[in-house]
Amino acid sequence: FTLIELVMVIVIIAALSAIVVPQYRDYAFEANASAMASTVKSVRSRIKTHFSEFGVYPNALDPNWFSRPLLNIWASPVNAGSMWTSTLPINIYPSDKTFNDSSPNTMWYNRINGSFCVKVPPQASTSASLQLFNRVNQTEATTMAQTK
Repeated sequence: FTLIELVMVIVIIAALSAIVVPQYRDYAFEANASAMASTVKSVRSRIKTHFSEFGVYPNALDPNWFSRPLLNIWASPVNAGSMWTSTLPINIYPSDKTFNDSSPNTMWYNRINGSFCVKVPPQASTSASLQLFNRVNQTEATTMAQTK
């Protein structure tokens, strides 16, 4: 092979990679969002079943209710199962809907009214973060600060 042929092959591979890699990331992100939405739906169903059987919401959520060993797939393994538990009867959403290193709780549960939400990683904009939160949790929060 000549140097020109090798350079042409490298340029073609680089161009294809530039097209394929971003699409793969988008598909992977969409798959994670769908998986988390499924987990939220399943956990909420278990919470309702517990309430139907015992007349009260569980004080804590059973880790076996989650469909993955990593409870929040966007979180680091250290924080994946960390949960903030609320006892304010009017709150149906957490006051902070995203998590990061300074706010490591990745899930939120209100044991008074049975509300459960998964926090999401911050996105490029506040509206994108809110949209992802609503999608994953099947909610209709209108602002990031909304709690009821």
